[in-house]
Amino acid sequence: MYELKDIAKIDRIVLAASVLVIFVIAFVVAQNMIAGSSNFNKELFSFKSGSVILIDENLNFRSPDKVEAKDNLVINLKKGIYYWKVEDAIPAEDVVQLEIKDSAASLKLKKSNEGYDVVNFGNSTLNVDVYSSGKFTGSVILGGGDAGEVSGIVTIGGENE
Repeated sequence: MYELKDIAKIDRIVLAASVLVIFVIAFVVAQNMIAGSSNFNKELFSFKSGSVILIDENLNFRSPDKVEAKDNLVINLKKGIYYWKVEDAIPAEDVVQLEIKDSAASLKLKKSNEGYDVVNFGNSTLNVDVYSSGKFTGSVILGGGDAGEVSGIVTIGGENE
């Protein structure tokens, strides 16, 4: 039969193991939330090919703004929901839905080896919801922007209440 001090030791071991398991689970969940919901100071999204970007407030692209993709181009988007696709991408790129929650966002195209990265150009942190093919892919938090060279500026959109 177990003595009282043996039971107390077993209780302490079980308690310590339980606390350790809870800590590990909390750590793993926190890391997954950070990795899955934000890309602080990274690109918002990328596209691999194409030279003409269509940006519209309508998913059907009834009257899109056409923007020629070029390195260091800044695209200013006012508060609202926008749909973005590359017109001449091969293979076709998914439609990306951006919801600009702040009063405005300044996004910059940065040429990469694989196409273009879309990054934050403004000084403020951006919180943007991104949808691809109608499916929510995550909330992205982009830190203060890239203050480098600018090859042009395009402003799109109005208040979308």
